[in-house]
Parts: sequence; structure tokens; C-alpha cells
Amino acid sequence: MNQIYKVNVNNSFDFDVSPEQVSSLDAIKMSASQFHVL
Repeated sequence: MNQIYKVNVNNSFDFDVSPEQVSSLDAIKMSASQFHVL
């Protein structure tokens, strides 16, 4: 079973992202559970 991550952008947009897609993002870890995606 593939894990799908729920991603919320600016409290306005919601996306479902696969682990393969996550690995290709340019992101900065802001806290244990938050990332800033560039």
C-alpha cells in the first residue's frame, strides 16, 4: 500500500502527494512536522 501525504498550502490549497513526488520537492524543514516548499 502506497502512503499518500496530505499537503496544505497557505491554508488555501490541499494536495495529495506520493512519496516519490515528495522526494523531488525542494523543501526546508521548519519544525518536526512542517516544511517550507520552494
